[in-house]
Amino acid sequence: MAQTSTSPTQQSAPPQSTATRSVFNHKRLINLSNPQIDIISGFCAGIVSNIVSHPLDTIKVRMQVGSTHSLKLVPTVKSIYQAEGIRGFFKGVLSPIMGRAPISAILFTALGYARRKLEKRKNLSENQRQFLAGAIAGFCYTNIAFMFDLLKTRAQVTKYKTMSYREEVAKIYQNEGYMGFTRGYTGMLLRDSPGFGIHFCLFELLKRTFHVQQMEKEIRDREGCGETHYCMSAEIAFAKFLCGGTAGCLTWTICYPLDTVKSKMQTYEGTDRLSLRKVFIDLYREQGLLKLYRGIHVQLMRAFPSTASSLLIYETVQSTLKRSQYKLE
Repeated sequence: MAQTSTSPTQQSAPPQSTATRSVFNHKRLINLSNPQIDIISGFCAGIVSNIVSHPLDTIKVRMQVGSTHSLKLVPTVKSIYQAEGIRGFFKGVLSPIMGRAPISAILFTALGYARRKLEKRKNLSENQRQFLAGAIAGFCYTNIAFMFDLLKTRAQVTKYKTMSYREEVAKIYQNEGYMGFTRGYTGMLLRDSPGFGIHFCLFELLKRTFHVQQMEKEIRDREGCGETHYCMSAEIAFAKFLCGGTAGCLTWTICYPLDTVKSKMQTYEGTDRLSLRKVFIDLYREQGLLKLYRGIHVQLMRAFPSTASSLLIYETVQSTLKRSQYKLE
């Protein structure tokens, strides 16, 4: 039998390491841009966080705008349940789900865009970049969400079992015109633009404190993967959940007085428009700082699962979408 010679070009190449194969031998499956991934991830985060947090948000708003006896949690919960049942806690939920889920997508898309642009500013520290990116995202969020927030807040405090959004929109327009939909806008803007800046800055700061990025790197090294591999484990998910919830609670503690002022401006039934300064001064003179923090304990109970689930879902979906774009050949 004749022997076949092997030419140099036919000789097998030396075996590649696992890390080298995982980095270079990825086949792209789908083609999603960073903004598209941010939109999908933010939309999912918005749906989950709104469903989780809405019952406590309803209790919080009732305590903010109610009479003096509504200052306590248990009487407020009892009055809602006895008068309206379980459905009473979910009044107004349609507005945030239909409105805020897409708006949440816009928030995270603006955040991602601002982060990518600010990465080029080497004269800024990491905390400064995160704060500015969050503030820009909060500004975009407010200028789209303010009308949905107005309808949600009014639905939560209505004396009737249900509120017709169509009738409420017609009522606002008939009484005040287009400007009627801007009630509480200044309070919301001053709450959300710096508030989201603080929120996302604290979230990233806490992630560095809990060494989340180091844990992700250890998993990539253990699995022999490069930077294109996005990983998630139960330990990382729990750490991000804690970081998100803690950042949310700290942010709300700082920004809560403006939220109370916003709710008062939105639910005021007079024909004249209340200024932010007047509402703030009146509330402070009436009962002092305590009045501005009415319902804060309910908001903190709501903020932890809401912000924790929102940020966890966002980063999980984002990681999953980025990972699913590649397949090892």
